[in-house]
Amino acid sequence: MPYRPFPRALLAATSLLTAGGGYCQSPSWSSSDGAPPVAFRGDANVEIDTTRQNNGVGGTQGGRVELNLMGRTTLGDAFLAGKATFLAKKDGGTATDDMWVQAGNAKFDFKLGRFEAVDLFPQGRDTVLNRAGSGVYRANFIRGRFGGSAGNVVHVAGHALLAEGLNLELGLADTGKADNLAAGQAEGLRPVLSYSANGWLFKAGAEIGRMSDGGAAGNARFVDLRGAALSLSKAVGPGNLNVNLAGGRAEGLWKSSVLAANYTVPLGPWVHVELGRVKADAPGSASETVRTVGVGWQFSLFGIKNAYVTPALSYSSSSADSYLPALGGSAKPSERAVRVRLNYTFAAF
Repeated sequence: MPYRPFPRALLAATSLLTAGGGYCQSPSWSSSDGAPPVAFRGDANVEIDTTRQNNGVGGTQGGRVELNLMGRTTLGDAFLAGKATFLAKKDGGTATDDMWVQAGNAKFDFKLGRFEAVDLFPQGRDTVLNRAGSGVYRANFIRGRFGGSAGNVVHVAGHALLAEGLNLELGLADTGKADNLAAGQAEGLRPVLSYSANGWLFKAGAEIGRMSDGGAAGNARFVDLRGAALSLSKAVGPGNLNVNLAGGRAEGLWKSSVLAANYTVPLGPWVHVELGRVKADAPGSASETVRTVGVGWQFSLFGIKNAYVTPALSYSSSSADSYLPALGGSAKPSERAVRVRLNYTFAAF
């Protein structure tokens, strides 16, 4: 996942995303009727992005205050956990980011609700990374956080510990109408194998399902989606290195492949480079090349605990003059952006 400076409370909660992951101990309360104790934690942070872009966009500013509430109850080897993340956005709106429940034990668990499954294409800090042209497929269409137009999607994921360091996540997303799927989302199965040993983390996964063809509301139809990805991560020096390879096909719409690498140092530099290829899924179609670079640096803000400022810039170019939908591109021949992100965690409880 993209690196962000979270406090220990939130880092502990993210371990719930893995099979039977541990949980940082916190104050617990026991009732007189012998009910199991509950561990509860929360935190709140504010993030503001000030951005300057080309293509007539100019200066923009976005941001949100994020409130996280997390709880976990254990009984013997079994556990039950839940999380809710509420957003107050700079544009005056409100939203829910995470909202899930998870249950199981050290060998197996399942999660359902609104969440993100394993990231098959980690991008490092990812402060700003705008893609030109059509964009690229990164094997995260069935990853999750279905919301908005995709609010009627059922999402569940099971996790199993197969052997020491070897985990399987099997995700399932299901909906009855193509109109329920937003661009860049699909329903279907998403198996991911993760193996960690000697400081290395290897992930291999696939997406087998269907997505919307992007037709007008009420007339959208499903098209088959097939994709796969490999990701390798390793701590190198003071930072972390990710190397990602992904490819996929939406039947009758597009074929896409991408190779990327990034390196991120906490309180230091971040650099991301990638080369993608996209073409229409039709005989004789021309191939589009999308090149993208992102760089940035994170600083402590005045030495205040959990306060950071991150200036970053990205550049992306496309070789095409017509573009394909649903791959996250800007439909412009080039994308240049400069962003300054300010993040401050001001409460932990």
